[in-house]
Amino acid sequence: MQGKKKKLMGYCKKGFFILLLMILVYNIYIISLYAWNSYANEKIKDELLSQRKDNPVEESKVENLEKFEPLLKINEDIVGWVQVPNTKVNYPVVKTTDNDFYLHHNIKKEKSVAGSIFMDYRNNENVEDRNTIIYGHNMKDGSMFKDLVNYKKQEFLKENQTIEFSNLKDEMQWMIFSVYITDTNFNYIRTKFVDDEDYERFLNEISSKSMYDTQTNVSKEDQIVTLSTCTYEFKNARLAIHAKRVK
Repeated sequence: MQGKKKKLMGYCKKGFFILLLMILVYNIYIISLYAWNSYANEKIKDELLSQRKDNPVEESKVENLEKFEPLLKINEDIVGWVQVPNTKVNYPVVKTTDNDFYLHHNIKKEKSVAGSIFMDYRNNENVEDRNTIIYGHNMKDGSMFKDLVNYKKQEFLKENQTIEFSNLKDEMQWMIFSVYITDTNFNYIRTKFVDDEDYERFLNEISSKSMYDTQTNVSKEDQIVTLSTCTYEFKNARLAIHAKRVK
């Protein structure tokens, strides 16, 4: 009887050791996969940046579209470019028929943990809507929309209030007027409005939610862009940054 107990305990210890080993191997795999995805995405980003730099154009003579021609050969879903000063945010923006695909695929349409920076599928790629929404993951390695969390600091907001978001036709600048943390119950990603009054109510609501007074007024005549990413203050928390187009 005593021998059977020892044998059973031996099996349990062996099984426990195997389980720990499997967990360790799995964690190493996940960390390696994450690191590889980060490296691959940064490599792709550098490639795309060089494509733009290697094809300089004079704004006054050539349409903005010519800048994007080399990139469109890589992915026809590219609809623009977003850049935020003093951050790593400097990426092409893609758009497809849903808001799921580019959560899990990079700019080359390869599966990726980091995904891509993408425009809401409901938006017009020519940026003709009143509210254009752009999404990106908050990656631990500092890529994608991770650096947007810097806007939680008032000093950073003051020094970096103007961002760039351009489509295939026009270079555009946008002035941030509201930064806040919300949950997914609040519909800050509306793309359609019943009328001017409905849109104005929406602008007033998102302005009043701002963590800081930006001293930037916004009205129903303005177009806005919304940058959205995850944040971790609570479950399903989102960081929303709203900026109006500088005309």
